[in-house]
Amino acid sequence: CTAQTLESNTHDFNIVYDRVLVESELVFDVSQQVNFELDLPEDYSGLSLYVNDDLKEPVIENNKLKLLYDSVKKIKFDYLTDELLDKDIFLANIVVPFDTGDFRITVTLPEEAVLEKPLGNGISGSIYPKPNKAITDGKSLIFEWDKHNITKGDDQAIFIQYRTKADYGFLLWSFALIIIGLLMYIISRKPKVETVVH
Repeated sequence: CTAQTLESNTHDFNIVYDRVLVESELVFDVSQQVNFELDLPEDYSGLSLYVNDDLKEPVIENNKLKLLYDSVKKIKFDYLTDELLDKDIFLANIVVPFDTGDFRITVTLPEEAVLEKPLGNGISGSIYPKPNKAITDGKSLIFEWDKHNITKGDDQAIFIQYRTKADYGFLLWSFALIIIGLLMYIISRKPKVETVVH
C-alpha cells in the first residue's frame, strides 16, 4: 500500500451576509483507493460531494464526512455554515489530512467589507497570518495563503476581523426628502401679503 499524498489541497471560504460558503478540493497525485473522514461544522447545511467530478450521496456520521471510494483522483465538497463567524470575525482552522504538495486557502469578504485595521505594509492586527495575496474583484476583498510541501496533520489557522461599510445612500435620500418637506411646509405657511389699492 502506498502512502496517500495530495498533489493539491484548496479551501475557499466565501463570506455572504452571516454565512460562509466553504468549497474544498483534494487532488491526489495518483488515482487510488481512499478510506478516511473529514470533520464538518455542527451547523453545516447544503453539503454537496463530488468524487472524480461525479455527484455522490455523502455519508455522514457524528459530523464527519466518510470517504470510502475506489480509484479516486479528486474529491470536492461544499457546504454552508455560520460556525466560522462571530459577528464580523472570521476564524477557521484547517488540518491537512495527507502530505500535500500545494496547499491554498482563499477567503472572500462580504461585498463592500474592509479590514477593521488596514493592511499597511502587509501587516495588520485584523488579519493573521499575513496573506500571500490581497486582491479585489471590484466588490469584495480576497485574501490568499499558499504553502508548499505540507506534512499530514499540520494545521493552518486564519483570523480576519472586518467591518462592513455603512450604506449612506439611504440616509442621504432620507435627509434630502426631510429638507424638501420642511421647505414646502415653510413656503405654504408663509403669510400672503395683500395689496390694498385706494
